[in-house]
Amino acid sequence: MTGWDVDPAGVYSVLSKAGTAAKNMSDAGTAMQGNEYLERFIRTYLQFEVAYDDVGYLRSTLFAFKESFARQVEEGLAEVVRTRSISVGEYERLTGVEFPDEESLYAYLEAMYGYLFEGGVQPVPPE
Repeated sequence: MTGWDVDPAGVYSVLSKAGTAAKNMSDAGTAMQGNEYLERFIRTYLQFEVAYDDVGYLRSTLFAFKESFARQVEEGLAEVVRTRSISVGEYERLTGVEFPDEESLYAYLEAMYGYLFEGGVQPVPPE
């Protein structure tokens, strides 16, 4: 059975109420440890079609959501960076963005955390 579900970005997507959300989390392994907010943020705002757009709207977009959403994204991203718990392949499955190795992926994720939560410059993935 499917139904309409609205993600925080206001993008409508058809999700299976019986388990698509759980399957999506298992596709990313244990990288996000059940943090659906982080997964949704990454799938929506760091995916291939928008990852190279560095006009600087991303921070304000994140903080336009409820505080609890932004806090979950911050905590989840900090955990992923700290534990290095997502592989290059897992990240590519989530976003369609390829990284040559884990070092470049984590340099990007650390810079993204710095941009979103510490006032840094918005990074873009490697070309």
